[in-house]
Amino acid sequence: MRALSELVETDDPAWPEIEAAVAAASYSIEVLDADPGRADDELVKLQVTTRSWLGAVVHRVGADRRQADDSLFRTGYVALGRL
Repeated sequence: MRALSELVETDDPAWPEIEAAVAAASYSIEVLDADPGRADDELVKLQVTTRSWLGAVVHRVGADRRQADDSLFRTGYVALGRL
């Protein structure tokens, strides 16, 4: 199992790309905040780096799979986040 330090990508993280996609959306999107400790725990459980969209989203919002299925992102009329 990889340690958190091996999963958090500092040179080329996906989060800036995700932020750009959110900003370019034609509807309002609210990115939910996370508890940093929980976000770290969930990323370690997932074992995916933050270079991927999945890893970046899980680490940024700290959601487990069940919560991700419910609503990682909230929009005016639709919930996005099916992983």
